[in-house]
Amino acid sequence: MSRRVLVCEDDPNIAHVLQLTLQKANITADLTYSAEEAEQRLLEHTYDALLVDLLLPGKDGISFIRELRSRPQTADLPIVVLSAVADETKSTLLGDALYVVDWLNKPLDTPRLLSAVRLALRRDDHSKPHVLHVEDDADLREVVGQVLGELTRITQVGSVAGALTELQLSQFDLVLLDLGLPDGNGLELLPHLRAQFPPVPVLVFSASELDRPSVERVAAALMKSQTSNETLVQTIQALIK
Repeated sequence: MSRRVLVCEDDPNIAHVLQLTLQKANITADLTYSAEEAEQRLLEHTYDALLVDLLLPGKDGISFIRELRSRPQTADLPIVVLSAVADETKSTLLGDALYVVDWLNKPLDTPRLLSAVRLALRRDDHSKPHVLHVEDDADLREVVGQVLGELTRITQVGSVAGALTELQLSQFDLVLLDLGLPDGNGLELLPHLRAQFPPVPVLVFSASELDRPSVERVAAALMKSQTSNETLVQTIQALIK
């Protein structure tokens, strides 16, 4: 299930790159180019986090953040600062309680950006188990996201490469794994998952049945055509417990 963030960045080129980067990570990003425009969007929609530049036309980013913290509707909104003067500004605040998740300097480092955004998105749901869903069918990802969204923190990717990136950035309690992926077989991930500490249990959820040696390498296996939503949820809950 995609999460939605608001980006407030006055450079259209940087804003567009941010949007594409987040989209690849299954995070929907709406773009605004000034504090005033972002304020209006926050009145109209609910967002899971805000990414904001500090050097904005009109109202500067720090003033904008202070105003958001003063309002009940946005007092707890997770915020990530993206700015060429992030470190410099942070050091001058002398502990001013703006409650910023992370301060990122431009030019942005993509892995750190994604790590900061995911931290912001998970700030309110740390008690939920974290599931990595590796599936190249976008429609099925959406269905599984809806089924598991209330029970877990779910990160979804569509390839072996995408899964390897996520495993470098985050810890997971379970991997829900398809086999037929565009850049390889999902079982190629098993050595990487065993190397995690503690090892991550794997639930294969695929259109094809596993052979016995493969079954013995994973925690459980379900066939898509024979598995109800209830069975999927029950199996995941049992493995996580």
